[in-house]
Amino acid sequence: MSGARFAPRSGELATAHELADLLKRLRPVAATAVDPLEIAATLEADGINDTIAQRLGHPDVFSLAAYLFTKVGRAPVPAPVAGDPWRSRASHHLFRGALFGLPGLCYVAAAHALSGIRALAVVVLSLLLAWTASEFLAYVGYHWIGRRDRKNAARILQLGFAASVAVIVPVVLLAGWLTGAGSVGTGFAVGQAFYLLAATLALTMGAEKWLLGALLPLIAGSAHALLASAEPGAELWRTAAVSVALTTLVALIVTTTRRSSAGTLLTRTMIRTGLGQAAFGLVAGALLTFATLWAVAGPGGGAAVITVVALPLSLTMGIAELMLYRYRRYGFRQLNRSVDLAAFARGARQMFAVSMAGYLGVLALSAFGLSLLLSYTGTGSMNVWALATAVVLGGALFAGLVLRSFGDVRVMLFACAAALVAEGVLSAAGLGVEPVQLGVCALLCAGLVGRGVAVLGRASVHH
Repeated sequence: MSGARFAPRSGELATAHELADLLKRLRPVAATAVDPLEIAATLEADGINDTIAQRLGHPDVFSLAAYLFTKVGRAPVPAPVAGDPWRSRASHHLFRGALFGLPGLCYVAAAHALSGIRALAVVVLSLLLAWTASEFLAYVGYHWIGRRDRKNAARILQLGFAASVAVIVPVVLLAGWLTGAGSVGTGFAVGQAFYLLAATLALTMGAEKWLLGALLPLIAGSAHALLASAEPGAELWRTAAVSVALTTLVALIVTTTRRSSAGTLLTRTMIRTGLGQAAFGLVAGALLTFATLWAVAGPGGGAAVITVVALPLSLTMGIAELMLYRYRRYGFRQLNRSVDLAAFARGARQMFAVSMAGYLGVLALSAFGLSLLLSYTGTGSMNVWALATAVVLGGALFAGLVLRSFGDVRVMLFACAAALVAEGVLSAAGLGVEPVQLGVCALLCAGLVGRGVAVLGRASVHH
């Protein structure tokens, strides 16, 4: 310790005042020490040897250091927080959330035209395939952006888009032909696939404003159809086609680069991790569209709720993203400031509970508001089963989103897959699709929340 060395008072015995003076001078060192040995090193550097320690009533320097370590409470100086990677503007996430939710207007406006089971089957197939591919593309794109290599990100996204379209579009067209879904259902499914893939590229590359411009024709056409309470006609399909074409154009423009950086665009590790993300997209999509999948597979009803169960989640994706960033930022800042692991774990779990409660509240309000809109426009309805299922499934997927951001993918993916299998088995047993879906999704939500409480209390996962 810097400063004057320890100078004993005259006399043979150390006084209580001398020990108190030493304690006062070394308090800053003892308070920030992680071990008595650190204090012992400071004592020796300050000229206090075993002889002086014995005069102070301790057999050696190490005993004196242990006394100081015990006497002074722990009060480490928090490290400064620098380079917060989770700092973001709320308006940015809310804007992105609007982009996630606005295309839902088209689903509502087109509900009557897509009410046939064959058309819905092809639309769901398109949704699942495009959603799965989009999750993979988003992962590899953000991987390169996180490494500050936008050229490689743009290149892999454009190649992935081309490959996905080359596979998904022919499959959807073939499915439409085999099922007799008709030109409207098949065309909607193809356009949906193009839009989901292209929007993924635009959002990953940060072209939100351009994407909004591309969506304007679709928004105008859908709003007109809803306000006029008219059957979806040629005007809606034309505006939808224009928006899909513009979105695709935006995606190609923002991912066009002269050349990529040197090195491999796609490593084995990236492929393995990306496939895990894609599998989550597939399972999550299947959970959202289970009622329709069951109706297509055989017995059951409830196919008409495909859109309404998924819509509240689409409308609140921006809020979910904002809540995630706020939670990650809290963990990052507390990791740099906390000096007590137990207090950190308690705070991290409490913040997770607050985030879950906040998101579920917004989701419930959105689902209720959507049900009123559907009833007012006569384009559909959300009964109590659908409302409750949307909330608990949304809670499960939000908990899964948080876990996924910490790399805890396997358990979350296994839980979602098990829930999907359970829904199928119980529905086949004749228990009813709606109560089964609600019950299983509620258990899934509780399980993933419990997993979050167990995992997120560990300081190591917040690094």
